[in-house]
Amino acid sequence: MVVEIGVDNIIESVSIESGQHGPPNRRVSLPISHRLDVGEGFGVFHRLKLGSSEAEVRANLGEASKIVPGAGGPTLVYQTDYVNTGCYADAEIRIVFAQGRVIRVVFYNGE
Repeated sequence: MVVEIGVDNIIESVSIESGQHGPPNRRVSLPISHRLDVGEGFGVFHRLKLGSSEAEVRANLGEASKIVPGAGGPTLVYQTDYVNTGCYADAEIRIVFAQGRVIRVVFYNGE
């Protein structure tokens, strides 16, 4: 999990990615959170998880606002804004696929 904090000390994005990722300098130990349960899921009724298929994502969230092609698979971008919804600020979810499965999810609420 990676949390990006902007210069105004407000969280701009949170991303969750499958696999083990560490800093290039192995002398730094990775923080461990006992509160993060990747089995909790996301999407409508938290039914999506890392490893969900593209068909499962589309069935749960509908059609994406934008599809970005990638070498390993597409990235589905779901966007919302205060014009079309009750959200106060721009927000989006990026779901990255490899071999037809979700490998990364980025929840973004920046500018």
